[in-house]
Amino acid sequence: MEFKPPANLSLQGNLSENWRKFKQNFEIYLKASDKCGKDDKAKIAILLNIIGEESVGIYNTFTLSETERVSFQSVLKAFEDHCSPNKNIVFKRLKFYSRVQQEAEGFDQFLTDIKKSSKPSEFDALCEEMIRDRIVLGIYDKAIQERLLRVEDLDLSKFMSSC
Repeated sequence: MEFKPPANLSLQGNLSENWRKFKQNFEIYLKASDKCGKDDKAKIAILLNIIGEESVGIYNTFTLSETERVSFQSVLKAFEDHCSPNKNIVFKRLKFYSRVQQEAEGFDQFLTDIKKSSKPSEFDALCEEMIRDRIVLGIYDKAIQERLLRVEDLDLSKFMSSC
């Protein structure tokens, strides 16, 4: 069975997000096409074949040692460092903490967006609590907010059943 490789890495727009999606799709492709077991040189060749001509040009600028050039993980890390060079955690958290539900926005969309914005904020073990708090504080319907604030030991699962 043939599997369709992912589209080239787009260098337009949000490069960090484009890389994240490309890498995820590439890893899915490797697994689905049973190429995960290939040696590192072969996986690097597959990556460079799929990633696109412009991205191969970027690869050629990496200052990798000979050992790193034949290490699949080192090549992925070099792309990661290039595409997502600086993580501004404070900015990511500002976006997370500023998120409130809009008047015409459905709850499911609001919840999905909050969950997405929590990942780059690196809350780690507190992630569920932070999501719960952001939703309670940012929910548009004040009656639901008051009802949620009355629930004792509110956790994300209790919260979801209440909503």
